Amino acid sequence: MTFEHTKILYLCGDLSLIGGIEKYNLDFISAINSSGAKVKSIQRKAGGIRSKFFFVFHFIVSVFTFRPSHIICAHLHFSPLVLFISKILKIKYSLSIYGIEAMEINNKIYRNALIQAKKIIVISEYTKNLVNSQFNFSSSKYFMLISSVSEKNNYIIEDISSLKNKYGFGDGPIVLTISRKSSTEKKGQHRVVNAFNEVLKKFPSSKYVMAGPGADERINEAIESNPNTAESIIDLGLVSEEQRRELYNLCDVFVLPSKNEGFGIVFIEALACGAQVIASNGYGCKEGLLNGALGSVVDPEDTKELAYTINDALEKSKTRTLKDRWRIRNLTIEIYGYDTWCKKVLNYLVEIGSN
Repeated sequence: MTFEHTKILYLCGDLSLIGGIEKYNLDFISAINSSGAKVKSIQRKAGGIRSKFFFVFHFIVSVFTFRPSHIICAHLHFSPLVLFISKILKIKYSLSIYGIEAMEINNKIYRNALIQAKKIIVISEYTKNLVNSQFNFSSSKYFMLISSVSEKNNYIIEDISSLKNKYGFGDGPIVLTISRKSSTEKKGQHRVVNAFNEVLKKFPSSKYVMAGPGADERINEAIESNPNTAESIIDLGLVSEEQRRELYNLCDVFVLPSKNEGFGIVFIEALACGAQVIASNGYGCKEGLLNGALGSVVDPEDTKELAYTINDALEKSKTRTLKDRWRIRNLTIEIYGYDTWCKKVLNYLVEIGSN
């Protein structure tokens, strides 16, 4: 089936930002382009009323000039716009749902937008269940499109010792978290700090390295409550894509005990670099690790279990070989690689064009 007559108007947030949703949308747009279909993105840039006005203006103008055959609304907050246009011009649309925004959908307009959508694109079974517990849609209304990982941008670097020298972390084990820090989200860096007392007892030279923008006062409170961990904790702040790749490679274990996570792109990025991974035993995290087949899962609120699992991973890292790293990478690419993602997007285009 060819898609040269398919025209997708893609309504999304600022794609220049660094985050899992932005990566997801960029991959989605790229895959649509590679299918032969035409796609035009309208981005909601950061800013106040002026930015919002231009976003709405460009969307409405594009509806009439680009004349899309379908609209993808990449965030629930933008859904009133597509609902309005759909009612006026009868253009069908899909609505992407990720996770936390689907916890409680009480807004009547948002609810109506979901009801009227041709497809609801979900990132995991966890997200699908969140939506369906409130709406009970038929399974045909959903399209499962889990995140992908770029094998070109996330790969194994064999010379880890050089990386450790570059960053000056010393020869001790490295526990890594890459995620934004936010007091309103439940990423869980503070839980790792609370668990790190037990890690230091067994691995006194270990370091906990955090990378990502933002701030979370819970991290500082955890360090104050565990003052002996302070010298072992390193916060790098925002890092580049190259630094992310290097950090994934040099760490002995990647850990993100988050809650309410729709999926977690960082998990499969770390796996594609051959890292050991620890995630929460619920939400979309567990799905991303294939229920523990690709990594370890823990109760994010159980500090003792988290510390034990980190220590176990650090112990395993002593005998872990390059062959072990390549095995986990190859399996990850097979499941989450870009080629697999593109095939799923083709299936999506077939479904929205079927009627």
